[in-house]
Amino acid sequence: MPCVWPPTAWSMGTVTYGKEESRSQGHWQGGKPFGYKRGADPGSLEVVPERAEAVRLMFELRAEGWSYPAIGDELDRLGMRGQRRARMQHSSVQTILNNPVYIGFGTWNGEWYPLNPELCPPIIDRGFWDRVQVIEQARGKGTIKRGRYICSGLLKCAACGSPMVRRIRYKESGSQIKKNGGRKTVSAVDYYCFSAHNPVEAKRRGYTTPCPENGAMIRETIIEDYVTGMLLKRVNDELLKTKIDGWEDNGDDDTEFDDPATTLRRKLGQLKAKEGRLLDIYSDGEINKTVLGKKMRAVTAQMAELQKELAAIENGQALQRQAIEEIASFDDLETEWPQLAPDIKAAIVSRVIKEVIIQPGGRGVHNGRVRINWA
Repeated sequence: MPCVWPPTAWSMGTVTYGKEESRSQGHWQGGKPFGYKRGADPGSLEVVPERAEAVRLMFELRAEGWSYPAIGDELDRLGMRGQRRARMQHSSVQTILNNPVYIGFGTWNGEWYPLNPELCPPIIDRGFWDRVQVIEQARGKGTIKRGRYICSGLLKCAACGSPMVRRIRYKESGSQIKKNGGRKTVSAVDYYCFSAHNPVEAKRRGYTTPCPENGAMIRETIIEDYVTGMLLKRVNDELLKTKIDGWEDNGDDDTEFDDPATTLRRKLGQLKAKEGRLLDIYSDGEINKTVLGKKMRAVTAQMAELQKELAAIENGQALQRQAIEEIASFDDLETEWPQLAPDIKAAIVSRVIKEVIIQPGGRGVHNGRVRINWA
C-alpha cells in the first residue's frame, strides 16, 4: 500500500493517517531535533553542519566522562548555542545524548524504527553511540566524573581542609521566572568550601572538621589566571625543565604508572581463577546450580567494578603521558598554552601542582591568601 502523505484518506468513518506506512518507508515523524532542519521532502531531515558539529562534541565530551553542566559550559565557551541561540542547558544536553535520531532511528510509542538514511542521514556512528549509552546508564551511580577544569580537584580550604567545589551562579533574565517560561543566564562561577556550604553532605563524606562561617570562596577566573601564571613562570624555569625531562625519559617505565593497574589486573586474574574453581566444584557435584549461579553473579559483579576502575586508571595514565609529552615539547609553554585542550591543561596542572590552599576571607589572591604546594 503506498504511503498517504499528507494523510487525507477516510475509511469506515475514521481517518487513516498512513503513519504506519510512513514509518515503514523510514520517514521521520516528530519535531525538529537539534542538528537538523526539515528537508524539502516530506518526512525528511537535513543536517545543519555547525549544529551537527556541536552534537558530535557533546558525544565526545560525554564519552570522556563530562557531566551535562560541564558540557554546556564548554559549548558556551566555544560559542555553540541551542535552537534559539540560547545557552545550551544541561537538560537539553541530556535529551540530545539519548535521542536515537543521531544514529538513524526514530521512536514511536517507545519503540525504535529505522530511518531512511537518504531522507534522514545519521550524525553519530552506532559504535560510538553505544559507548556513550554505557555512561548514560551509569548516570547517578557515582561513576561519572565532572568536567575537567584547570583547578579541578586541587583547591582546598585552609580553615578546615575540605575540598572546594565549583558552583555556577545564575541571574534571572526578567523580573520573574515563570513555570514554563523565562531563562537564566550565568552570573558568576566560583569555587567554595564544601564543608561550609554543605555541612551535612561533608560530614557524611568524612570531613568532620567544622569550617568557620562563610568559609573560603574565590572566583573561578581569578584563581585560574593566578594558577596559570604561576605554572607558566615555574615551567619556564630551567630547574623544572630538567625535572620534566626526567618525566619524559621514564614516561614508558611501567613501574611509574602501572602499580595501581597491575594490582587490579592481579585481582581480575584471581577472580577469573575463582570462576574456574566454581565450575570445577559444580562439575564435581559439591554445589547445585542455584548456588553456582548466585556465586558466579557475585564474581561477575566484582569483575565489572574492577574493570571500570582499571579503565579509569589507564585513561588517566594515557592523559598524564600526553601531558608530559606536551610540556617537554614546548620551547615556551606560555606561547603554546592558549591552544591546548582543557583536559590537557588540567592534566598538566595536576602533574605539576599538588594542591592549592585558599584562606577564608577576601576576594583576590593578594597578601598570601593563596598558597601553591608543588608536586
